[in-house]
Amino acid sequence: MHTTPLRAAIIAASFLAASGLCASVARAQSTPAPAAPTSSSTPTSPSTPATPARDITVRIIAADWVAADMLRLVSGPRVEVVLVDALSKDAQPVAKPAPVLSPDTPNAAPDTPEIVRAQDALAAAIGPSWRDTLKDVHGAIATSSGPTFRDAAIALRLRPDAVVALDESLRPQLRVPRDATNPAQIEPLYWHDPGLWARGVTVTRRAVDAALRAEIAAANADEATDAIITELATRAREARDRLVALNDQISAQYTRLAQGSTVVVAAPGLAQLARVTRLDIRVVPRAWDQPDDAKAMDALVATMIERRVGVVFEVDAVDNPGIAEVVRRCADKGLKVRVGGTLHLHTPLPRDTAGVTGADALEAGAVERVVRHNARVIVGALVPEGLPRAE
Repeated sequence: MHTTPLRAAIIAASFLAASGLCASVARAQSTPAPAAPTSSSTPTSPSTPATPARDITVRIIAADWVAADMLRLVSGPRVEVVLVDALSKDAQPVAKPAPVLSPDTPNAAPDTPEIVRAQDALAAAIGPSWRDTLKDVHGAIATSSGPTFRDAAIALRLRPDAVVALDESLRPQLRVPRDATNPAQIEPLYWHDPGLWARGVTVTRRAVDAALRAEIAAANADEATDAIITELATRAREARDRLVALNDQISAQYTRLAQGSTVVVAAPGLAQLARVTRLDIRVVPRAWDQPDDAKAMDALVATMIERRVGVVFEVDAVDNPGIAEVVRRCADKGLKVRVGGTLHLHTPLPRDTAGVTGADALEAGAVERVVRHNARVIVGALVPEGLPRAE
């Protein structure tokens, strides 16, 4: 077939175009495409910049120094503890605590009658400056719940999962009455039993976890969630291990006393400790002029004479004139009784022997110092002379 010059040129041009197209396709196949955004990345709004993980913090109310101590043990530096003692003045320890807050309350409008009532109650308990005191609070914790504590949660519209009473972590069968004559009154100072105190770690971690997650979301710092929550879980695990070890150490100290040893104290509060140590705790009556009180005083003195109990313990923040009466009556019957020391049932101890008080006495470990102190005082006073005393 004869090929004209024009046809030859057309064929050559077509060949070159086909070669160029193939080369372009080859280059496109060999060049990786730009990576698409992953599903885990969270777009950041230009008007709401993300907060660095190191700056994520929350403020949580503690209704008493005991709850504040647990909060400090578990939470670490990401939580500012706001201690408001007024919230615990009407705490009601019961075997089965009532819910602290209805789940739908925080979502209610600020002007609902329930929230207005709670705000009025909170103003009466704390004062008109309660809004400044509790500004930007993310959660609340108490040793035992009471009406004022629950009103605070409602008035501040806190998340239900960030509000907790520590005694909710205790099974009812683990609680004991404060007084055998009144089984309905549950011992509120259960934390003198370190084993029960350790159970509060879990519910505390959950409350702090909820508060932190809410703040992380509000600060647009979702990428920090895993690291922050893992940090919290690690601290909680370490705190629980520490308290379990404390329980073992304290139990070992009390085994230096004979089972059923009589411990005479100026005020109630050690019923929960007696449950696990098998000590026979007797409380000195504060008065003896009424028939029932006089009978109780006579029975206590008779027991001390029979068992040769020569030690009685004072209690912090309690002035009990019955101690002097017990000492006098026992002396009249030939038994010398001395004051073995002061037990701390209601107030924290300084963190060292230098007399540090106030806020410094409330650093993490305040409850542990009290528990160790009481064991040392009781065992040290009751162990017979010549035997090793508690360290």
